[in-house]
Amino acid sequence: MRSERQIMDTILSVVKSSDNIRAAYMNGSRTNPNVEKDELRDYDIVFSVNDVRRMINGRKWLKPFGDIAIMQEPDSVDMAWGENADLNKSYTFLMLFRDHVRIDLHIERTDVTKAVYGSDSLTVPLYDKDGLLSPIPASNDSMYHVAKPTAEQFAGCCNEFYWCMNNVAKGIARRQLPYAMWMYNSVVHPMLIKLLSYRAAMENGFSISLGMSGKYLERYIPQFDFEVLTRTYAAGSYDALWMAIDAAMELFSRTAATVAEGLDYEYRQDWEQAIRDYIEYIKNGYIN
Repeated sequence: MRSERQIMDTILSVVKSSDNIRAAYMNGSRTNPNVEKDELRDYDIVFSVNDVRRMINGRKWLKPFGDIAIMQEPDSVDMAWGENADLNKSYTFLMLFRDHVRIDLHIERTDVTKAVYGSDSLTVPLYDKDGLLSPIPASNDSMYHVAKPTAEQFAGCCNEFYWCMNNVAKGIARRQLPYAMWMYNSVVHPMLIKLLSYRAAMENGFSISLGMSGKYLERYIPQFDFEVLTRTYAAGSYDALWMAIDAAMELFSRTAATVAEGLDYEYRQDWEQAIRDYIEYIKNGYIN
């Protein structure tokens, strides 16, 4: 794998050699002073250009970056599914190279840069030929801090968790594992992660970022709770899903009570009891 210095030198060389590229900047984990440094971090790069379609239609400028093992072009994928994308304004190349370096390269027109530059607090300028990149604060993760929920947001998180758990139980009762797994993993479990994020942030003055999908939670919640969290990830069977549900219910209940007390919000224990009763009904009437 090439070093960070090698990659950055290549990026700047591409920028300097093109009359179409007018500026470059970087976002993401490599600009975050609070993220542990490792070689697997992506290079989230933005090129500000005069002509986006010129970058799309002529790909020779990509060759200096290296031997691409696999690439995704999200805008093209979106259009294939019938979604709109303005290729005159922006385009993205996600590239994984054969030496395992990954570069996520976003191309945007210069007027777009003027409108959005600095809107992401994790931003570092790399090169500016025309004064496009206005002065901005030093890169920081402040915009990604977990915000204090309102009472309504807290209640909504709890309601979504418990309400949609009935769908998981129903899917198990009907022997619909793909549906039950989808409902649990895509709808219910994210509410558990959200609630745990509220707790971690609450106990740290709402001044922390937990990363996508709470990936840094282990640093901030008690070890016992994290061990319970590991049991909420279900393997591919009905029995494993029931065990994951039991662990999730236990952890959610305890955490919700803690957050409610800490923020002086109401926790609707009647919602929890209603779903516990429903799950018991499913287990006794359909499973045994």
